[in-house]
Amino acid sequence: MTTALSYALTTRLGVKIPLVKTSIQGELRDTALETTVTQHYRNDEQETIEAVYTFPLPVGATLLSLEVNLNGETLAGTVVARAEAEAAYEDAITDGDSALMLQQIDEALYTLNIGNLQPGDSAVISIRYIQLLRWQQNSLRIMYPTTIGERYGQPAQLGMQPHQVPGADLWVEHRAEFSLEVIGQLASCATTCPSHSLVTRSEHGRLLITSPTDGVAMDRDIVVCVERKQSAAASAGYFDPDLEGRWVGWLTVNPQVSHAVKHRNITIVVDCSGSMGGISNEQARVAVREIVENLTPDDTFNIVRFGSDATALFPEAMPGSDKDKTKALHLIADMDADMGGTEIGAALELAYTCAKGMREPGDILLITDGQSSDVESVIQNAERSGCRHFTIGVGTAVAEDMVEGLARATGGAHEYVSPNENMAEAIVRHVKRGYAARLSNSQITWPIKPEQSIPNIITHAFSGDTLNLFARFASKPEGDATVQLEFGEQTWSQNIQLSAYSDTAADSPLQELRLARVCAARQIQETTDDTEKQHLGIRYQLQTNRTSYLLVAERDDKDETVDGPALRKIPQMSKANEWQIPDTLFKRSLAPERDSMSIKSPSSHFAEINCDVPMPTATRHSKWLARDVDLATLRTLHAGGSPEMFSDRLNTLLRRTSLFSTPRLPTTLDDLQGMGVDSSLMLSLRALHARNPLWDEAELVTVVLYLFMQHPAATRLERDAIRAITRSYKRINDKGSLEAAVKQCFEDQGVADAWRWSVPA
Repeated sequence: MTTALSYALTTRLGVKIPLVKTSIQGELRDTALETTVTQHYRNDEQETIEAVYTFPLPVGATLLSLEVNLNGETLAGTVVARAEAEAAYEDAITDGDSALMLQQIDEALYTLNIGNLQPGDSAVISIRYIQLLRWQQNSLRIMYPTTIGERYGQPAQLGMQPHQVPGADLWVEHRAEFSLEVIGQLASCATTCPSHSLVTRSEHGRLLITSPTDGVAMDRDIVVCVERKQSAAASAGYFDPDLEGRWVGWLTVNPQVSHAVKHRNITIVVDCSGSMGGISNEQARVAVREIVENLTPDDTFNIVRFGSDATALFPEAMPGSDKDKTKALHLIADMDADMGGTEIGAALELAYTCAKGMREPGDILLITDGQSSDVESVIQNAERSGCRHFTIGVGTAVAEDMVEGLARATGGAHEYVSPNENMAEAIVRHVKRGYAARLSNSQITWPIKPEQSIPNIITHAFSGDTLNLFARFASKPEGDATVQLEFGEQTWSQNIQLSAYSDTAADSPLQELRLARVCAARQIQETTDDTEKQHLGIRYQLQTNRTSYLLVAERDDKDETVDGPALRKIPQMSKANEWQIPDTLFKRSLAPERDSMSIKSPSSHFAEINCDVPMPTATRHSKWLARDVDLATLRTLHAGGSPEMFSDRLNTLLRRTSLFSTPRLPTTLDDLQGMGVDSSLMLSLRALHARNPLWDEAELVTVVLYLFMQHPAATRLERDAIRAITRSYKRINDKGSLEAAVKQCFEDQGVADAWRWSVPA
């Protein structure tokens, strides 16, 4: 499709948005979904900019390639170690070249940085990924996330730096051109699109699903559901070449067993936070009511509601009697999204406490939109609980990392339900999973002995749910594989013939080895070793939290402005179906710092100033320049401190001064001392400057800051601070003798231990 889509190109503050067009093109073959997301950027301003866009991709997406067409020239990104990518990107930006870096924040969030887009530049970014979908009984659900819902908590809990934190803007309307081609047997299945009004037509045995001519609003997940008529999805097996003459095998297994458990111990944990307002809360009511009404007297249950606080219906689990079920139904009728923030962790801790009295290990059924920042700690605590977590993600922009992560880590399962989808069907599937016996043993016999199995141990499986299994082999694994799964006293087994996944030759380049790279991505997901993650990411050219895509385009017309590119963060389109849409993505879960500032936005909400987004020039000079931000005033607040405190103060200084003009670094030794540098180190630096009065004091301070970036505490420095220091350092012509002398000061035995370290030569 070539339809040009245009939408609002400025934020509510009048700042131009460089993202001008988005398209999503997918191809579904069996359960493998291959997608290309194309983002069009254009700099219509009179100054060089850096575009930063934090956006969601599906959990489980394996990125296959990243390409950019910069002013007509096509370039391909390369996956390198994350630290190496950051250093190379910053070098390119401070040298005046254009660069692109894609970083993974967590399983569902990514940040794209496009630096030094000069006036008139255009960049078309193509991100291609593959995703293995799962049958859930007879349903196959395709979900393309397009916006990020408001998350409760601090962005730092997700590892975000300030420039990566996206914000929602009521004035912005992003639209996407969408197309999905369904190939093979699935093209004859029934298809529904509950999230958007899409156009469906059949062509030459293929099913084509497209957006209207004006595209679809990027304020909700794009959802397509496929229903097959057969009673069960068929299992299948494939082989394909791997690197270095090896082979990879893939089994997509769909076991079928009957329900064996006569009773169930379940704690229903339901999200009643503000982000669940509207349709999400109505869906949650339907879900909880459906579960409670289907409880039997042999079951035990409890209900935990949560927002900023959590409360349980009963002090301990109760039997599913008519009396207790009636009490629960009264609670459900009055349930509303009026309990504040999304403290999932505290709610689950209460659920674990309530479940301790159960006669057998209980299950947790969590209904939420997942919009919380403390994903990692919540999942770690859930693993230790011993409870299976069955999660239902509801709403228009579900946080997949929380919903799917909890289920996967605890041996449970997850479902998603968007508006216009049937909540009852999802609940019925979860109830069946809960009443089924747990997987007790498994045995996979491949045609030949594998060198490696992924996963190494199968921890859980459910009737009707697709199980994806991988293995690596020294030679081609032709023949049949046998899968045997034991669920209590029941045994399910099946012989599966392996066939070629593609016609890829054994000596094909890495970019063509799709199945091998998906296998490596699953291995990365399974391992907890960061070194192994980085090794596999580089070897198979895969985006991970330890690797990043990097592309540097050297320019003849380098940007040589003193200040560097102006930051332009791409705002999110506000999530659909909310009663109150905030100005920033993340709520302040803690009281603001004493020196924080706030402005009143046109939408009448109060929002924290985003220090990365410059105020429009006219506004800055007419409104803000009158406020005197003075280094001397700032440094009087700080007397003494640790290297960590110095890093934090430097971050604060850069944030505050960037609101009014170019970010201002300390330029005098008095500045350094006032910001808390160790007194004995300051004596050494002052003596050094006294012995060399011809040295420029500002250059001396810059070298101190540059070498400080190698201190362990400097990992706390934000990107803007690092960039400002690096840019200032690169402008020093003769720094050899100056560096050597400052290094000696850092190694001086008179310096406090916290401030003394050896700087590499």
